[in-house]
Amino acid sequence: MTEPANFSRLGVLLNPQSGNIRKNPDNLRGQFKALNATLYREAWDSQSLAETLTELAEARLDTLIIASGDGTIQASIDYLANHVPSKHWPTLILFPGGTTNMTCGDLGLQGTTDQAFSRLKNLLKNPANANIFSRPALTIVAEQTVHGFFLGLGLVARGVEFSRGQVKGMGLTGRLFSVLIALRSVVGLLSGRDDPAWQPSQLAFAQDKLPTGRYLLGLISTLRKLEFGLTPFWGTEPFDLHATFIEQPPKQILRRLWPLARGKSRPSDAALGYHSFNAKELTLTLDDRFIVDGEIYQAHGALTVSLTEPFCFVS
Repeated sequence: MTEPANFSRLGVLLNPQSGNIRKNPDNLRGQFKALNATLYREAWDSQSLAETLTELAEARLDTLIIASGDGTIQASIDYLANHVPSKHWPTLILFPGGTTNMTCGDLGLQGTTDQAFSRLKNLLKNPANANIFSRPALTIVAEQTVHGFFLGLGLVARGVEFSRGQVKGMGLTGRLFSVLIALRSVVGLLSGRDDPAWQPSQLAFAQDKLPTGRYLLGLISTLRKLEFGLTPFWGTEPFDLHATFIEQPPKQILRRLWPLARGKSRPSDAALGYHSFNAKELTLTLDDRFIVDGEIYQAHGALTVSLTEPFCFVS
């Protein structure tokens, strides 16, 4: 029987520069401060985040609320995995403070900021009503070691690069921001042709897991639900690392795109170049950029993905 959530030593980490919070920072700041947490801290860049996470870790909190976007959640997970023994990891409550909130959409509080805060107050008042579950993060080893919940290759990385340039320059946030990036990616998928905007990745897999060649995209995650509620994983192995790869050029893409985005596969999909599996560890070789929870990294050779110890979440 699962024990009730423990909120006796509660911490709050808020990033006032995150997309949703930035729209009305004073209101949300006031609401979070009113929770009377053991520690309330704000962080908005790498230096302030490192200092804040160090202080939060030393406080030995039972539960940590992270009100931010995917990037701050990833940085927090990375810090805990690198500097804090897993037995001392706090239970995490993720609040949708960012632009896309993909991690929070699967592991955290749902809905608008008002809806999420209403749920949060209910949880703190009635711990017995908490939905408690665990999930590991990814450990990604390339030029550096980083932890997170989602790794994207090929078309996914190109989309993030696009979002950092033209789309971000338009001042867009929230769902419209995500829709524009997704539409651009769909154009790349449907075109099936080479273009710098959706250049495929050349990948080689250890132990011949998949054929060496060009892949339009690669998705590796411990999340079960991605942006827009998509579930593009259909592996059946009993492991928490989910991986999907699409060969370039994609075949029958108009017919197969939507079913596969919902995890609806058929036996002939592998022969068409659509691959999905679950694993404990995956090693591949590439010379390309990749993204982890929205941040861009570079690999020049082997990239190994494995799993951390499970983190505990409340939603």
